[in-house]
Amino acid sequence: MAPPPVRDGRIARDPAGRIHAWYAEETEQYGHGALGDSIEALALLVREGDGKPALYRITGGEVFEDLEPRIVDLDNEPNGRPEIVTIVASAEEGAAIAVFSLGRDRNGDPALVRLATSSHIGTPFRWLNIAGIADFDGDGFTEIAYVDRPHIRGELVFLEWRGGRLREQERAGGYANHHGGSTVQDLSEVADVDRDGNPDLLLPDRGYRHFVALGLGAAGIREILRARIPGAPVSAVVRSGPDGVAYLDAEGRLYRLSWAP
Repeated sequence: MAPPPVRDGRIARDPAGRIHAWYAEETEQYGHGALGDSIEALALLVREGDGKPALYRITGGEVFEDLEPRIVDLDNEPNGRPEIVTIVASAEEGAAIAVFSLGRDRNGDPALVRLATSSHIGTPFRWLNIAGIADFDGDGFTEIAYVDRPHIRGELVFLEWRGGRLREQERAGGYANHHGGSTVQDLSEVADVDRDGNPDLLLPDRGYRHFVALGLGAAGIREILRARIPGAPVSAVVRSGPDGVAYLDAEGRLYRLSWAP
């Protein structure tokens, strides 16, 4: 029997519902608590269909400092297999993004391979939170957007996935997408706000006074929209129709941001 998800962990599913991924094997060895408690995960599990799950157990003092893996086809290949995007952390170097692929070992059993790891933040007990994954600049290569230290630094970083490697593409300060100690990581959304055919990233600014829509292009990061909001989002930010997002603030009030013309 496969081990269950860690406390507060969520099972990710691909759009077709055939691939499931989750974190397991609780540990308190890291002791940071960015996501509400000192419990992190030592293992990543991925199951395809009704088959045996593949398990990757992290070593070297690292943990998975994350609650739900992301199942994404980073290569955008026809009939390609998706990758698994995770957040890892170590007491020596802090957090980083790690990408895994699902394959087979020499015995034909499902196996996970760690394909690439981004540069670590470089400071112990400092975290990053993924904001969105898409081909934001329309060049055929996928970017992973994350906020470096959303509680204290607030730099938005775009990493490009190309040739099986992660390369930092752009970085800009002034953004946030997580409240310290919260289990809610989804304070952002991806949508084509300016209708140019490329996805854009929506997320709060550092003070949670505005929601900002950003595009990525040859000239770097550009601001498309900045809307004043009455309260910081504490729930997940979700799509609300084709031209909007919605969330709840700390008082339980529903707020909707629309970019319809």
